[in-house]
Amino acid sequence: MEDLRIRRWIWVLMILIQIHGYKCCLENERMGLLEFKRFLKSNDEDADRLLPSWVDDDKESDCCRWERVVCNSTSASAAVTHLSLNNVPQIDFFLRYYGYSPQKTWSLNVSLFHPFQQLVNLDLSENWFSGSLQNQGFEKLKVLKKLEMLNLSRNYFNNSILPYVGALTSLRVLILRETTLEGSYLDRDLANLTNLEVLDLGQSGS
Repeated sequence: MEDLRIRRWIWVLMILIQIHGYKCCLENERMGLLEFKRFLKSNDEDADRLLPSWVDDDKESDCCRWERVVCNSTSASAAVTHLSLNNVPQIDFFLRYYGYSPQKTWSLNVSLFHPFQQLVNLDLSENWFSGSLQNQGFEKLKVLKKLEMLNLSRNYFNNSILPYVGALTSLRVLILRETTLEGSYLDRDLANLTNLEVLDLGQSGS
């Protein structure tokens, strides 16, 4: 009888461990998200206000429960699949609606997304990035083999990003509206995006 009770407790413990493991995000991805938060701070943004659930002082905090983050649900250690990093500075909706463009721009460190190997959806819209840091540009996105949706709208990216975006052959949706892209570049730079179903270039160009 005692033997049976011990086995039952072991079984319950194993279930609890599995459930706990399912809820926890990968540690390298958690650290990657915190690195993005530090990137915001380095650009004089109030990152603690903008991303309050992204905490470093609580090791038990599950990054799959953080705002702007979605993880898969198919493995014991859940991987990040969606990052909604649009309008991170949280510019007021009415200002954005009436075409407000902030004076402050900043450069994106694209290598910050390297830890997210299972990423499917990346939204970087409405951040008014002026470009990317030297040697940390869009060529670094090539490691994201599963990326299907990329939203770069309302940023100041120019044509230099196109060869690298065009190499993301898994893309199904590409949104480039209201950027500083210009000229005839579709056939040349985006020709390899054979899986593309949606391409939005509305109001782009200088």
